[in-house]
Amino acid sequence: MADLEPTALERRVDATLDVVRRVTALIGGLALVVIVAAMGWQVFGRYVLNATPTWAEALSILLISVITFLMTAVGVAERTHLAVDFVRETLPRAVARLMELVRDLLILGFGAVMAVQAWGLVQFNWSKTIPLLDVPEGLRAVPPAICGVLMVLFAGVFVWRRLRGRPQPTWKAPEAPLGEGD
Repeated sequence: MADLEPTALERRVDATLDVVRRVTALIGGLALVVIVAAMGWQVFGRYVLNATPTWAEALSILLISVITFLMTAVGVAERTHLAVDFVRETLPRAVARLMELVRDLLILGFGAVMAVQAWGLVQFNWSKTIPLLDVPEGLRAVPPAICGVLMVLFAGVFVWRRLRGRPQPTWKAPEAPLGEGD
């Protein structure tokens, strides 16, 4: 059954979620660039200008959350999350498939709980302000809320396809051959 061709609807869902995955990775990458620039500015301000920009550290802490949670969601989509495959690979195929289903259900459930709880934190902390940045404290909980929703979407597709005996999507970008892109 694994060699079935995806349906038109599955291809549209895959294409949409692939765009979501790529945009999420792009935002995470841009946040990394901004954090490097902010830390560079902080060092320059401290040692060259003798006037430390106090906002740089607060911004970096916020961006760490953006990078960590958004790239975690990308890791779920690309299946680069932590997994101990050698146990599953030694078991009979039927048991291994069941373990894969359980894994995807656990990721889906964890993502749902994370999204709901993080959204509660967003609402609870929105009226407070992050010192030095003058933005709502609730912004700190937005990345885990988004990550939870994305985990539910990606793992939900894996579960749905697995239960229907359909081929799994492959959202991971192809790797460049050695020597290219170095």
